[in-house]
Amino acid sequence: MKKTVHADIGVSVTGIAGPTGGTEGKPVGTVFIGLATKKATYVRKFFFDGNRLEIRRKTSDAAFMLVEEYLEGEHI
Repeated sequence: MKKTVHADIGVSVTGIAGPTGGTEGKPVGTVFIGLATKKATYVRKFFFDGNRLEIRRKTSDAAFMLVEEYLEGEHI
């Protein structure tokens, strides 16, 4: 997809925001955020608490934080 849209950075998100769908191994609030650049692909696992809306907001905040860290040259 990055090549198709000529993007320098790609961000992906998957997880379980609830209120159902969680398991013992992957409870509600388990989120994976991926960041793909021309040089590498990074993935981070998060555990957020709260209701569905709160988990979604925390996820989007974390995704933007990862992009910001990458752009500032910090190790992500």
